[in-house]
Amino acid sequence: MELTSQLLQLLFSGLTLGGIYALIALALVTTYNITGVLNLAQGEFVAIGALLAASFYTAGLPLIVAFALAIALVAVLGGLVERTAIYHPDYYYHWPVHIA
Repeated sequence: MELTSQLLQLLFSGLTLGGIYALIALALVTTYNITGVLNLAQGEFVAIGALLAASFYTAGLPLIVAFALAIALVAVLGGLVERTAIYHPDYYYHWPVHIA
């Protein structure tokens, strides 16, 4: 019985991790197809979100609250990076392509 439960646990863990990798790959492909630029900084934002969620959870927050807070903070961070590094109005007309 224990072998069956371990196999089921491994199956669900593998499917979950594979789903996460598929979503990350889909985001990379979508960004590349739309902009023509391979943006590898998306992986950094995924890592920041995962580390924030783990930190909030170990600090005592419930899991769903830790996930929601991490998503909100990474979204705000992504917006700040986009507005300050990528779309900067002073340099918009001087540089045709921004790489951040």
